[in-house]
Order: sequence, then C-alpha cells, then structure tokens
Amino acid sequence: MAVRKADGTTERWAFECSSPNMMIRWGWNKNDIHVGDKITVDGHVARDGKTVASVQTLFLANGKILADPMGQARNVSGDELASGPESVPDKPRGRCTNERVWQPHCK
Repeated sequence: MAVRKADGTTERWAFECSSPNMMIRWGWNKNDIHVGDKITVDGHVARDGKTVASVQTLFLANGKILADPMGQARNVSGDELASGPESVPDKPRGRCTNERVWQPHCK
C-alpha cells in the first residue's frame, strides 16, 4: 500500500493479517476494502525497520472498524480467536510516531 508520510510524500508498505478464515470470523468481508480506498491502520511495525507491519485495527473511511486477531497486544486462546474481538477501539490509538507511520506501541 502507499502510505502518506508527514512530509506529504508516499512510501510503499506491506501489511500482514491473519488467515482469511480468522478474518471472516472477526467481521472482515472481501468487499470491505477496494483499490484506492483511504484507510487508517493501527499496527505493529517490523523491528528491523522495514516497511512492513502486522495489522492490529483497520479504520475504513465509511466508519467501519475491523480488528485482526494476529495483531492483538496479548496472547489469546483459540476459543477467543474463533469468537472474534471482545471490543475494538473507536479511533486510532497511535501513541507515538516515527517519520513513517503511526504506531500503537513504540520501543
């Protein structure tokens, strides 16, 4: 995806998510996102500095909010994974930033 940086330029990013089966159980639908849609992602950025992140929560322009089981901040059981998220945030939780992307957790 093309991610807009603070200076207005864009950078190519890859985002990892769970298996399609788990994403469907957590409310995702193949028609939720289309090429060109503007989205906001809370995620865990790769430790090696590469432009790769694990999706935690996705905020769509239409107001829909989707969580991804792989990006949860705590270990969850198989039953919890299968039943979907307990709750999702109502807005991005980025607490700190680097020059590339908002992050919910920074080191």
